[in-house]
Amino acid sequence: MPSNQQLADLKKQIKASIRRNSDRGFVPYSGCNRICAEMMSIMQMAEDWVNTDEHQQAFDIYIMVLLEAVKLISRADTSSGAAGDVIHNCLYWIDKGCQTADQDNHEHFFDTIIKTAKNKAFKEWPDYGYRLLKIAVYFVHDQKQAQKIYGIFPILGTMYDGKDYPDKLLITLGIIERLDGKKAADKYLMDNIHVPELRIIAVENAIAAEHYPFAEKLCIEALKKDPQHNFNKPAPWAYYLEELYAKTANEEKHTEMVHFILFHGDTSYFKTLKELYLKQEIWEQKREPLWQELSNALMAQDFAYLLANEDEVQKLLEVIKLHKSYIINHGKKLAKSFPVEAYGIYEEYILEEAKEASDRRKYKNVCRIIKNLSETAVKPKAIKLIDQLSEMYQRRPAMLEELAELKEKLSKTGIEGETEKELGEDQVALT
Repeated sequence: MPSNQQLADLKKQIKASIRRNSDRGFVPYSGCNRICAEMMSIMQMAEDWVNTDEHQQAFDIYIMVLLEAVKLISRADTSSGAAGDVIHNCLYWIDKGCQTADQDNHEHFFDTIIKTAKNKAFKEWPDYGYRLLKIAVYFVHDQKQAQKIYGIFPILGTMYDGKDYPDKLLITLGIIERLDGKKAADKYLMDNIHVPELRIIAVENAIAAEHYPFAEKLCIEALKKDPQHNFNKPAPWAYYLEELYAKTANEEKHTEMVHFILFHGDTSYFKTLKELYLKQEIWEQKREPLWQELSNALMAQDFAYLLANEDEVQKLLEVIKLHKSYIINHGKKLAKSFPVEAYGIYEEYILEEAKEASDRRKYKNVCRIIKNLSETAVKPKAIKLIDQLSEMYQRRPAMLEELAELKEKLSKTGIEGETEKELGEDQVALT
């Protein structure tokens, strides 16, 4: 069991790692990764304590690592995401441990979270402070505890535009429900229904209670204001409506919403829409118009992947003719049905890239494309293309080195390809 001294020693271990990997007070990219690796190893110790039911000891380690990681990100290059991973893992395990905490640990866990959230490091990163503070709600049983949480709100503050952090409102909602009951919580929820995170709770509550018209109303209102979410996906309201219409067997609205989700970027819903059209016996009627609409609605890359997944190889060929770089991802599939066209696109793309290449990194990329070509079972043609480029660019020694290295690798594994045997020399000629 780690004593206070052992916990202090682990903290010193992290600080020593920070000193070793700092340059005049700033932690560069590689140094940050090494420090985070050290933190991860310490977190593994905490996980070991969890496995032996020493939950307080594990909690103390996670809290300590969390605080040191939040302090670190203010003076480090965290672009690798390693520091964020440490913080998110700590918060995950702290939350998980607090949900199932023994009664004997409640006071210690609550007081420690309150003390930690007051640290000035969280004033610089209040979103993490609110996420930690939200965990303390599990232990609120009276107004005195609630006021301790509310007292930290002014320290953490608001977002840059003056609005409250959503987690602040979720914390307040949780406290109201615990102390004043569901009716009061529902009123608070509706008073703040304009906040997406609270609207989501209201929608999920309504669906769970089978209050479908109310859930539908909440989603439609929000979807009109915010149809698109991040990462080229529709807003969550569309998914709730799709679930709702499926539950209520509203085929027309269900089809409409699946169509909406697909056309707002979530191509995983293509199969669902196709199944609905098949069920309605209109797939053949809808098929070509649907592909035409999708070609205009989706990003070309997403459209190409969807065509490949659905084995629409003829349409895929037309897309790749316009976007030659896609041959890297779809060359093997394309070559099975349209070998001559596929190899022609490879050649054009490779020659274009070689012409524009001006440094070793770009030469390596040319070789990567040639290697990709060789994997379509026309290795002899890949080697001939290497020879052609070597002849064309004799004044680029770095390119010649990369091409020679690739040729040696390909030659060692044999140069005869199955496709070349099947098609014959004349059909797969690249030059």
